[in-house]
Amino acid sequence: NISVIIPTREGGGADRNFRAFTSIWKTKLGTDFEPGFFPGASGRVGYEIYMGKNKPDAYSLIFGTMGPEVLNWAIQAPTFDVNDYFYFGQVDKDPGCLFVGAESPLKTLDDVIAEGKKRKLNVGTSRMAHPASIGLLALGEATGAQFNLIPLSGGKNTVAGAVTGEVDFSVLTSGSVIAAGEAVRTHLVFGENRVGAALNDAPSMNSVYGTDLPEMLSSRAFGIHKKAADDHPD
Repeated sequence: NISVIIPTREGGGADRNFRAFTSIWKTKLGTDFEPGFFPGASGRVGYEIYMGKNKPDAYSLIFGTMGPEVLNWAIQAPTFDVNDYFYFGQVDKDPGCLFVGAESPLKTLDDVIAEGKKRKLNVGTSRMAHPASIGLLALGEATGAQFNLIPLSGGKNTVAGAVTGEVDFSVLTSGSVIAAGEAVRTHLVFGENRVGAALNDAPSMNSVYGTDLPEMLSSRAFGIHKKAADDHPD
């Protein structure tokens, strides 16, 4: 069997993608994939376990969310050398978006910006170092609205924060927002809205404000110890 470290909680976007892909791969490879969930420290816990305790034997993989986790290494270097692992199997490209709970008084994007100019809004994000967090900070610079980012530890909690009103709204990658269905409403995408009504036909930030923000994408991917790949080139 192939063990896979997932540095987030069970039931989130990474878990959904992992199960979708491995349900096919296991029939092609004739083996099972055994996930281990290690949330904490914006993904750092899972990577430290993978790089420090799992043998580089090609039977152990990590399934990470590249955008937030690479940003995490930029903020604080890990204990291991980031060149000692690499991603080999990207499974999605997921732009960040701004969304509110269905019952939120912030019915439109204009409401969000107007309220953000009156007071500093509390905004949920799954991790402080996240592409959607960068998108929000860029929105603040473009509009003058004030935002206070609050890491809520994972996509599930970030959606719940917006739905329950714990925060004024949240920013997150779009896959988890789409999965929340009618419990949320998307007002803005930090990139191109390729799914239309699934994100409430929300516009891109660049189209609304004339900015040139790169797409704030997060991409999930399988990774492996570099030594394992070198030792087992097949």
